Amino acid sequence: MDANVLDHELLNASLNPIAPWVDDPEVTDILVYGSRNVYIRRRGGGFEGVGAKWRTDDDLMTAAKTIGRHMGRQLNSRAPILDARLPDKSRVNIIIDPCYNRGACISIRKFPKDKFSLDDLVCFGSMDDAGTEILSAIMRLGKNILISGKFRSSLVFGKMTLSG
Repeated sequence: MDANVLDHELLNASLNPIAPWVDDPEVTDILVYGSRNVYIRRRGGGFEGVGAKWRTDDDLMTAAKTIGRHMGRQLNSRAPILDARLPDKSRVNIIIDPCYNRGACISIRKFPKDKFSLDDLVCFGSMDDAGTEILSAIMRLGKNILISGKFRSSLVFGKMTLSG
């Protein structure tokens, strides 16, 4: 078996207890606090507890370290924090002991598969036609754009729209 295929299968097995939510396009965030506390956030909603769990804290730690290995990074007491991207471009953060003393803490931030266009921003009322003309001209000229905004709102939304 090809090493890359095996590595990908190990990653999928590590995420198995939360696989239904990893694969659900309506879920935007997954938070794992130890082997028994898993929360998800659906698009437009708040966090809710779900029944997912790993058998033991050691199983969760093995899953966390497998994710780290898949990303080409070690996760151990000398490097207890991991910030990386999963193959589907979701952002994963993992914290273990000594920074988190209850096993492992894993957060996965998923991004929408469909990107919005500038026309979509006009339809949503986020921008008017004059704004889209200005942004289109800036992008055509290849100029830099500074995007600022409230966390989780315009910042990610704007970056994903403009990245095309």
